[in-house]
Formats: sequence, structure tokens, C-alpha cells
Amino acid sequence: MKGVVLAAGQGKRMQPISETLPKEIIPVLGRPFLFYILKRLHETKIREVIIVTAPWKEKTIKECFENDGAQLGLKLQYVIQREALGPAHAILCARNLLRDQEYFLVQYGDSLAEGNIQKETLERFPLEEHLDAFLTLRVVEDTKRYGMVRLRNDGFVAEVEEKPMETKEKLGVMGTFILNTEKYMSSVEQEQFIQGRERFPADYVLRKQAPARVKGWVYAGSRIDLGTPLDVISAQRMLLKEQNASTVERTAHIHESAQVNAPVFIGRNAVIGPLSVISEYSSIGNNTIIGQRTRIDASCIMDDCRVGDDCVIHNSVVVPKMQVKNKTCLSNAVLAEPPHPAVANSAGVSV
Repeated sequence: MKGVVLAAGQGKRMQPISETLPKEIIPVLGRPFLFYILKRLHETKIREVIIVTAPWKEKTIKECFENDGAQLGLKLQYVIQREALGPAHAILCARNLLRDQEYFLVQYGDSLAEGNIQKETLERFPLEEHLDAFLTLRVVEDTKRYGMVRLRNDGFVAEVEEKPMETKEKLGVMGTFILNTEKYMSSVEQEQFIQGRERFPADYVLRKQAPARVKGWVYAGSRIDLGTPLDVISAQRMLLKEQNASTVERTAHIHESAQVNAPVFIGRNAVIGPLSVISEYSSIGNNTIIGQRTRIDASCIMDDCRVGDDCVIHNSVVVPKMQVKNKTCLSNAVLAEPPHPAVANSAGVSV
């Protein structure tokens, strides 16, 4: 079975980080976010992965994974979605590379789950039942953010309602699922896709293949969707918990009086100054310098930053190449330009 990774989204909600980087390759613990998805796919029996991306992302993503695909034992192929018409259309763009497959696994490129959800989905997939689709579901509270599933009395999926304002249903769809190639392509090939009116991919099968044979399984772990910049912190926390250990690159320099509380990530050529504290679930990017008596608490300081003396940064993201002045305080903030006293209160920044 082949895997299809969807990485064509515009990433507007990830700004300002996504203004310079596709959100799928935003660095998390020194690796592109998408690396962790590909690594999980490698742990399954999937060896060929199709990455569907947008024209403006293609070159950057290809360069990013030029060597990683081979190192992970994956054959990576790329398909371009030329218009932003949603995930169902993105999958359709890959049809020529899926003609030899009875089924394929879809993974959203901005969604990461605790453990290996792709492997568990494949292991639970009842091939002998000849399903049209097999979904990963999760109990959710905020139903307005997810496609919500209504089940038939026989346990099959009846409908996926896209982000309803009100519903009695509690099971939402996740960005990991299996589709029957023939049934899916025949369901969408004549569809007139309209931007902003997309539906969950399996819902096209439910509407066109009556009665459709769609089932799912309920995942009980946590997941991270890169929806806003602060989700980067949640992603690194989840990955550090899985590792249960720190990663400190060999060329990093930590002053003998500095304190580092595991688990953390400290990148290549990073410098941690005297009496500074790097607390649990923080990451310090490559070539980043942390000054004296500065505290980094559950935050992400990306590559090539300079953080001054006597700073306190809590649960915040500092984008690459930022210069952070002495005595800056950040809390639950995204620093993409030098903090200014006039906007201190509204931005969560004080100087």
C-alpha cells in the first residue's frame, strides 16, 4: 500500500512563521515537522509515499527531503495541486500514481498524533471486509473544528458533517485514513470543487457510493494539528515526552553555571550563557545564542536567534533570526519582530 501525504495547504493561520517556511517543514526539535510523519510511515509496511504539495512549496520541500527519503527507506514522489481546492481535490491530483493500488493510506501533513497512528490504522484495517474507506476517529469536545461522524445502526459510517455549529455526535474524523482507490476516484473525478466549500474526502464516497461501506476505529491518544504558531510548542512537548530524554548536539556549548532540565532539545552550535535556565520541553535552535541569566520555559527558540541577558520567555515561539533585547519578557507569544513597548500588553510582550 502507498501513502499519500497532503502538504498543499496555504498555512494562513500559521503566520508569521509560514510567511517564510511551509508549515510542514517548520523545525521541531531540529527536524522538519513532516519528518516525523515520514518516520512513522516508515515504521509501517509502506515504502512509497506521494507528497501532494502546492507550486510555491514544491522546491523547498523537495530540497528539505532530498536525502531523508532514502535514509528512511522511503521512495518519495511529488504531485502538484495547482489550485487550493482542499484535501479531496489534492488526493485526486495523485490518481495517476495510485492506479496500481487497491487501497492507499492518506495522512494530513500538518497533523501528528501520539504514538504511531498510521501503523495502528493499518493493523486495524479489516481488508477482508472490502470497505470503501476506513477512518480514524476521536472523541472531541469542540465539534466546530472537526468533521463529525454519524454512524448507522449497523456500525457503518452514515455521514461526515463538516464542522457543524451544533450536533449530538461526539466522534470527529482525524487526518489519517484509508481509501479504496477505485471507489474514491470514481466518486470525485466529476466533482466541481469550489474553494472554501470542501468536504472531508471520505464524505464524497459516502454521497456517491450508496450504500457505502465505510467504517472507522476510535483513537484514544492526543494529537497536534499545526493550526497556529503556538502549536509548535505542543508538538515539541509531545515528541520530547515520547523520547523521554534530551537531545544536545555535540557542537552545542552550555556554560558550566547554566541549568538544563530534561527533556529539552539544544541544536548545533547553540550557546547557553552563564546562569541561564533551559526548562523542560524547551528547544533551542541551531546557531542560537542565549545570554546570561535568561530563563527559557517550555518555549521554542528557532535557528539563528540571539536572546539577550535577563530575559524570561515562557510558552512562546521565537522565529528564526530574531534578535531579542535584554530584559525582554514573553508569555504565550509569538515573536516575529522586535517587541515594542507600545504593543506590550496586547502582544503578551514586555520590555
